[in-house]
Parts: sequence; C-alpha cells; structure tokens
Amino acid sequence: MTILVPIDPTAPSRAAVRLAGMLALEQDHDLVLLHAAMPRPSLETLAALHRIAEPLRAQGVGVRLRTVAARPAEAICREATRRDCAWVVMGTRGTADTEDSLAMQIMGCSPVPVIAVRPGTSDATLPVGWVSRSRDLAFELASTWAASLGSPLRRLRAATDGGPPLVDFNGDETTVSDVIIDFDPRCDTMGWCAKVLREVPGTVLLVGSEHCGCETSPA
Repeated sequence: MTILVPIDPTAPSRAAVRLAGMLALEQDHDLVLLHAAMPRPSLETLAALHRIAEPLRAQGVGVRLRTVAARPAEAICREATRRDCAWVVMGTRGTADTEDSLAMQIMGCSPVPVIAVRPGTSDATLPVGWVSRSRDLAFELASTWAASLGSPLRRLRAATDGGPPLVDFNGDETTVSDVIIDFDPRCDTMGWCAKVLREVPGTVLLVGSEHCGCETSPA
C-alpha cells in the first residue's frame, strides 16, 4: 500500500516525511510525496523537494515525488481517493482551526485516516503520551514513536476545564515529550487541542478519528 505525504520545503512537512518514512519501513509501504501549488514550483523548490526525498531512498523506502498545479486541498483529497492509501501524513503549523489549517481541511475530506504532524523538540527522557478512547491507531502510532525515541509510553486524559491540557488517570498534571491524540475535525471542543498544540514543546500528532481525545475516559 501507499502512504500519501503532501509536502513543501517547510519544517512541518519534513517532520511528516520522517514519520511517514518510519511507518513505511515498519509496514512495508511505499511513499508518494505530493506537492500541490498554484503555479507550478520553481526549480529551486523542486530541488528542495528532491533533497527531502533522498534520505528516504537511502533507507530503502520506495519514494515517488509528484508535483501538480492545483489547489492543495482539492489535489490532496483527489489523490487520497484515487490511490490505495493506508494514510495521509502531513505537517501542520499547529492550529486546530479548520478554516485556517490545510491539515484540518484534509481530515474533513480524506477517505483514509489522516495524521497531522506538528514538529517540536522531542525529549527521550520524558514519556510519549497518547490520548484516545480506544487502543487503536493512536495507540499504535504512540508505541511506534516511543520505540523510535527510546522513551516510555503513558496513556493520558484531557483536561478540558481550563486547567493543564494533559493529566494522567489519577488527575495529576503530567509532563511528556510528544503527544499522539485522536482528533475529530468536527469536534466542538477545538480549544483543548489548540491548547495542546500551543503548550506541549515536543512533537504533536493529531490522528483523524470519529472520536476526539478530549472525550476520553479511563479504561
């Protein structure tokens, strides 16, 4: 199968490519790196995109770079529908506002799960946290991510009452490096995810889901 990675030469896109490469190696998938923009990219941008792809090829990942002259949201959703994709993995600058974030728009139209990656500074001495209503894709991603960092893994719950954004199941505030969260782009409680995106210094992954992590309860 294929993992579709919308890219541009920015830090969020590079973080998404790193995650997608890790998943491709683990699951034996290929990557399609898609750059959609109006107008077509310059030669300088094309060179930068190829530099993003080269380390993946060196690791043995099958990579195809595709550029299209189109509006990004339309092109990405069309490509995700056309291909036999396992996931769409893309970067985000860290907003949970659907109107402002391309990643949030893609979550609303993609026929396959979308993982939005907001890059940060990972700290392997701290746990990787995951917030989900079930042990599904968010948990699998958190386990893979924690193993890649050599970090412990901790299940967390949301604090939606104006307190700290993340607490453990005893109700205590907790400090984690990176966070993986189930995320429904139709959720009415965007403020909680926005707070996590603002306040957690590590990498944050929002995993497209029918249920938001802010609704989580102890198992």
